[in-house]
Amino acid sequence: MYQVVGIGERRTGTASRTGKPYDFTAIYCTYPADKVKGVVAEEVMFSHLAGLTLPDIAVGDTISVSYDKRGFLQGLTIAEKSGNKGGLGIKISKRVTSGFSS
Repeated sequence: MYQVVGIGERRTGTASRTGKPYDFTAIYCTYPADKVKGVVAEEVMFSHLAGLTLPDIAVGDTISVSYDKRGFLQGLTIAEKSGNKGGLGIKISKRVTSGFSS
């Protein structure tokens, strides 16, 4: 289960290197992990081209994600709504990207 801490804007376009279209929303999450003090942060890339529909998620919701054996997102469901209409009170002042692509 992942705790949603941020939701990026939907990004669409065509990749300059491959010419392939892209259409995705980045969902920023945290979750507890073995042998880690605190939580682990992860960016879940939700592709709108995969035939999936992005549920109405909000910051603070708990989501469940499933991947296929190649690591592609196969599903995303809301496990628990936060009920917190104001979010978590987190202000993100700068977007950081890793430079990795999937």
